Parts: sequence; structure tokens; C-alpha cells
Amino acid sequence: MDVIEAIKTRRSIRLFKKKDVSPQKIVEILECGVKAPSASNFQPWEFVIVREPKIKNRIGYLGARSLFERKKRKLKDSKKQFAQIAEAPVFIVVACDTRASPIFWKQDGAAATQNMLLAAHSQGLGGVWLGAPVALTKHKNEIKKLLGMPRHYDIVSIVALGYSAKLPRSRPMKDFKDKVHFERW
Repeated sequence: MDVIEAIKTRRSIRLFKKKDVSPQKIVEILECGVKAPSASNFQPWEFVIVREPKIKNRIGYLGARSLFERKKRKLKDSKKQFAQIAEAPVFIVVACDTRASPIFWKQDGAAATQNMLLAAHSQGLGGVWLGAPVALTKHKNEIKKLLGMPRHYDIVSIVALGYSAKLPRSRPMKDFKDKVHFERW
């Protein structure tokens, strides 16, 4: 699969088969993450691989709480969705050293996250970028503590990975012509 096809066909997968992801695939995905562009080549990212169900379930619960507390969804609905996501065989927590790159760490971590999602898709895996568990500082701090993360690191994203149990329909995208401006707005 070439990169253009990967970009155009990737979907956010939230329902996973109960099938493990090989360490070789995870390593290849991580290698693509560290090949992301980085401001001033600081490469501030670090990755935590989470396979432990107890930790994934807690992260899922915090995602559900975040959606509820930010008035985005009913708690029971978001708990069900995040319980399904927590069944992904692997979570990759993308964190960045805020001292190494104090201005651009978020952009660098986001670029690494996108590279990993595209790499996963190209290998026949599904993934979803989880932002809700880290949207509220109190939940993000709990995850950092749970993972033993140093204070000067901050979480950019959490990627749930596995084999898709259900491929979602393509969602309608806004027209390209409505989003692009030449020379001026």
C-alpha cells in the first residue's frame, strides 16, 4: 500500500478482534513514529507500550469520564464505547519531553502519532487516536502516574491498535475546494 492510498483509506477503528499484534508489527509501527518530522530535530517523543488489560481499562474509563465531564456524552454511552476500545490488544502512549522541545512538542508528538496510524493501516491493522483520556489535566496526570512517567513529559496521544472487528463506513468529508485558499483567505 502506498502512502496516498493509506491516507485516503485509513479509518478510526474502535472495535477490535481478540487477536494479538506481533511484536514485529509494533516495532515497525514505532520505527515509523520516530521517523516523523520534528522541529529542530529535537525528537522529544517517547512511547509506552501498554498491553495490561487493567491499565487499558483504566485509560478507557478516564476517556469516558472526560467525555462526560466535558458534557460531550452520557456516561453510560461513553463507558460502553471506551470499554470496547480498551479491548484493543495494544495501546501506544505517545509522550514528549517538554524540556527538550518546549515550544513544538505537541506538533512533534502529533506527527509521530499520524505516522504510526498510517503504518498500522498499511500492515492491515486498525487504530484510533484517543484524545479524550488526556483532554482533562486531572485524567492525564493519573495516566502519567499509572505509567510512572517523569514530570517533564506530557502525553500527546494514546493510540489503540489491533485487528479491526468491523470496518466503519467512510464518513463524509468536507469538499476540498471549501477548505483550500490560494494566496489569501
